[in-house]
Amino acid sequence: GELQAKAEMDNEAINTYTEALAAYEKLDEPDNILETLDILSALMVKTDNSSAAVLHATRAIGIADDLDDLDSKMHILVTLGDARQQLGESDEAVQAYGRSLEIARNEGDSQNEALILYKLGYAQLDSGQADVAAETWEQSLKLFKAQGKRDYEGRVLGALGTAYGELNRWTEAIKFHT
Repeated sequence: GELQAKAEMDNEAINTYTEALAAYEKLDEPDNILETLDILSALMVKTDNSSAAVLHATRAIGIADDLDDLDSKMHILVTLGDARQQLGESDEAVQAYGRSLEIARNEGDSQNEALILYKLGYAQLDSGQADVAAETWEQSLKLFKAQGKRDYEGRVLGALGTAYGELNRWTEAIKFHT
């Protein structure tokens, strides 16, 4: 399954991981079940099978809670947010990203915090909260600058331009897009 995913044979990888999940369930191995659900949900998002991704991610979050595995829970919540965004459920995506953000901050994980803030901003913008999205992206911009991630700095600047455009604050929108 891992080799298939690396080779971008996503549908084949989904089939393989589904078989692996069934085997781990028979063996009652929660750690492996969690890992497999995490991978499956990410593959489902990648292949635009968002409803299945939501189901797998939701189940995985419960297992991560049972195992007290915050790192896995944080990543799965991001995947859940991505799936919710694909389904047009931006309010639910905001909730999932927000829960993930809380874990990243509590764990002092600024790398993931920056990425989560970036995704959260889009969910907030899609929920009609352009002003909140701009504040969120300002936070992520600071983190990306500190991390030296120029590619993400550029993406966030464009996102800020979009948010300020939504707010009819054209001078700021133009500044960020420029």
